[in-house]
Amino acid sequence: MRTIAQIKELLLELEHCIADDLEDQDLDFKQWETKNRDKAVRTIVQMAMCMASGEVRRLSLRCLIE
Repeated sequence: MRTIAQIKELLLELEHCIADDLEDQDLDFKQWETKNRDKAVRTIVQMAMCMASGEVRRLSLRCLIE
């Protein structure tokens, strides 16, 4: 698990790096849904459930589909 300091460093790197370049086995960037708040919240909940399930592989879109 990453520390808060490590996460802050990664967020600063987003200023000059592409998010895809920073992704790793335990880190995946997703675009925020700005037009539909309910859909955005559902997506975040589903992502959290996938990560909490203990899966080691990268969170994928397949995990987010119903």
